[in-house]
Amino acid sequence: MKTYINGTPVENIGESDVWVDQQSDQSKREALSYLLDYAHKITQAYPEIEEIRIFGQFLHSTTFEPHSMVDLLIILSQTTIPIERRHQAYAPHQLYPRLQIYPLTREEIDKAIRVGNTTLSKVLERSVLLHQNPIEKQQIVG
Repeated sequence: MKTYINGTPVENIGESDVWVDQQSDQSKREALSYLLDYAHKITQAYPEIEEIRIFGQFLHSTTFEPHSMVDLLIILSQTTIPIERRHQAYAPHQLYPRLQIYPLTREEIDKAIRVGNTTLSKVLERSVLLHQNPIEKQQIVG
């Protein structure tokens, strides 16, 4: 799945000049830096994470307030952690920026879309790849 911002393909949001630009405030830049670091560390700690995708208001504003929430879809290849405990397992312990995470397996996502979950379809369509697990990326390419 290719990711686009304003019609431009983006391979890795951390390298994009389109998403966080000169109009973005310092707090948004700091939040993005934290998110990229979090994504890198958590994919190393949990190899079942295939992708972390960002969606929602954080993508569309140039400012970021301390009370703002960042929405992340964490796509898992598989997991034995029950869905009601996943937030605790994958959420960072740091409180800023505030994260709302949705850790779902690819199978759960596919099933939800098949039964007509239009919200999840829109999230996938409008989200941006924040980080892809290098192990998963190698398996896809190779």
